Amino acid sequence: MRMIKDNRKIAAVVVTYNNAFMIKVLVDDLLHQTRMPDEIIVIDNSSNDLAEKKLMEVLPNITYLKMIENIGSEGGYYEGIKIALENDNDLILTLDDDVRMLENSLEELLGGLKAVEKKDSMVGAVRGVGEWHKDNAPTKLDLFAWRGTLIKSTAIRKVGLPIKEYFIYGGDLEYSLRLSINGYRFFWVPGSKIVERRIGGKSWHKRFGKNIFFYTDDFRLYYAFRNEIHLYIKYRLFSKAFRTVLYGVMLILFFIIHERLRGIGKIKAVIKGFFDGFQSKLGKNKKYLPG
Repeated sequence: MRMIKDNRKIAAVVVTYNNAFMIKVLVDDLLHQTRMPDEIIVIDNSSNDLAEKKLMEVLPNITYLKMIENIGSEGGYYEGIKIALENDNDLILTLDDDVRMLENSLEELLGGLKAVEKKDSMVGAVRGVGEWHKDNAPTKLDLFAWRGTLIKSTAIRKVGLPIKEYFIYGGDLEYSLRLSINGYRFFWVPGSKIVERRIGGKSWHKRFGKNIFFYTDDFRLYYAFRNEIHLYIKYRLFSKAFRTVLYGVMLILFFIIHERLRGIGKIKAVIKGFFDGFQSKLGKNKKYLPG
């Protein structure tokens, strides 16, 4: 895509936790973009690896904030986006610490945004694609994930900041729903490649005639189900909440049949997630913390 001149100020917000090697590579990608971000904000969720802190201190042009405790990915995006707004950035690129960017990824993303803005005045965000995206031109995106999404600050100021009390999981789904309800639309930009490198913590199986996947850690299961139930109830998407419950029941049956005693912790995490989600008990649960 030919670059269209665009002088809007861009901040890249990266949330990281105990991942010094990958964050170094990502920051290096950002510093070598054909269209560099005007500010790089790294929120360190209280990593216990001193290498990460030392690394950020020596890299140039980094706004680095280490939290005194782990506030989760959702808390991290809340803090990073807040700083980006306070520093008067016009666009905010949200990134996980485990992605790679081609040298023209941001340039292509910005060019894609400019192109769709000519046709749609209510564009709220555009997102880069992974390796297997099939389309060649920008296409409508229903909801977005944090990874590789460029969001307009005007939209953020209208709807407010993400829900930091989700701790991990579901914050991007809730936020894109909130933006969508306020009339904003989102688009894929195929020219911008932003690729996930670390795919872990999940297990895939074919059972009950369906492909199912689940997080292998109890704490991941808990927050995933709690937050999804909460946001569907919040937006009165009761059919989606019902489907989430059915899926959780299917997982519980899977754990009973295939994991037996080893699955007790997972079963409790799913059930507790259901109850806390329906009762809007958010925040960090001390029984379900990352190891």
